[in-house]
Amino acid sequence: MSDDDKARYRRRERFADRWRGRRDGRRRQPAYSDLVELAATDGLVTAQHPENLIWRSVARMEAEKLRFEARTAGDRATLARLREELDAAVVGLDRSTATVALAEAELTEAELRPRNHVELLPENRAVLLTRRDDMRNRRIAAARGDEAAQFAAVNAVTSRIAAVKEQIRSEFVLAQNLARLEGARCAVRVATYWENVVLVHPEGTHLAPLLRFAAQALPSWVTDPADGDPAELGRGPSDVHRVGRRLERLPRRDHRRSRPATHATAAEDDWEAEDTA
Repeated sequence: MSDDDKARYRRRERFADRWRGRRDGRRRQPAYSDLVELAATDGLVTAQHPENLIWRSVARMEAEKLRFEARTAGDRATLARLREELDAAVVGLDRSTATVALAEAELTEAELRPRNHVELLPENRAVLLTRRDDMRNRRIAAARGDEAAQFAAVNAVTSRIAAVKEQIRSEFVLAQNLARLEGARCAVRVATYWENVVLVHPEGTHLAPLLRFAAQALPSWVTDPADGDPAELGRGPSDVHRVGRRLERLPRRDHRRSRPATHATAAEDDWEAEDTA
């Protein structure tokens, strides 16, 4: 299903939300007195149909998180392997740095001792020192070369880790955006329901200003920042937070004769069955 399909408010859904809203409004649900008490505690009003919409929406959000997990399973495994490689590379770099420090140390007395009959001659003392200096310089160059290679290896692994992290974060942000899109779609449907409750409710004019309803519910992972450890994004305990909303506009009352509730169509009977399922 494309993103446009996920955001689309289908005609059948709109008709079902309107019908259920008008059905409950005719039944005086919610009662005005109950709403007054709820408003005094700053609570959120809800009903069976909005609850069904909200929890189905939450289920689709959790399915989106599972798809994110599936898409990034390979990247997470790669990230774990690269982190092990980075640890090994850092150990190698530390060892190479220590080797450079040892190589740069001044020549010891043992190293300055003559090693053959030529170096034993006093007049060849300069030759001996030149040979030892060359030996020390070669030792330093080799140690620094190994250190540079280890440093390059650390940088290469670090760059690969950064790329994998960014890929996982991008997928997580995509999952969050798709979940928010689902939540927004749910909120539109719930608002349609409450607009139609107010439209036909005998006390709808007085009901609307007090009406603050639960429009959607968002798992905490949907609103969490994507700046944590990519290997843990979307994991761990997740609470569900309800989002309250008021009607943005008061619907106009439909003065046309409404159809009696007993003349429900077969499609409406199907919606009724879905609502109680």
